[in-house]
Amino acid sequence: MVTDINHFNKANYRYTPLFCEENIWKLIASLTAENISINRLHCLFLINPEQKVVLNTQLAVPAGQWLSWDYHVILLANIRYHPVIFDFDSRLDFACPLEHYLSNTFIFSDSASNEAVEEFTTYIKKIPALSYRKHFYSDRSHMQGHVSSNEYPSWPIINEHSGEQVPLADYLSMTQGLESGSRLIKVDSLASVVRRLSD
Repeated sequence: MVTDINHFNKANYRYTPLFCEENIWKLIASLTAENISINRLHCLFLINPEQKVVLNTQLAVPAGQWLSWDYHVILLANIRYHPVIFDFDSRLDFACPLEHYLSNTFIFSDSASNEAVEEFTTYIKKIPALSYRKHFYSDRSHMQGHVSSNEYPSWPIINEHSGEQVPLADYLSMTQGLESGSRLIKVDSLASVVRRLSD
């Protein structure tokens, strides 16, 4: 059983650029194969009504610059009773302590102007990993015209033949509710987000 967050090296896990939702689905499978209970894992969708999720420390831009994704997907894990974040696209440690990750990655509404708050407030959709593994589905059509087909993941489409699919669009929706204990968390104050993600 893994007992040290320094154990994790992102190079040891499957990754395809620009397919964060699938990378995290694959990561959940890998971590459970390492005897980490799936009940200690949650998929986090970072979303925004304007599709402007502004993050710091992302590898896609030079250090110190902020980047706006239309959405982003990361993983929350409880390792030896310590919450950590896995983000393939961050400059921070791959298994990064939750509070350190949040404080270095997000704009918090309690320290930003009202105008910035309204346009760039991020929401986190917290989804139990067991549900995500069972139901997540994407036909990858949202990437057509953005990347060539040879840049798609090498693995087959996830849950393509499942009868219990939840499409990517439902995970990205601000209003679409999801079953099995999923919650929508507003990124407001650091202390509040840490508390709600740690519950």
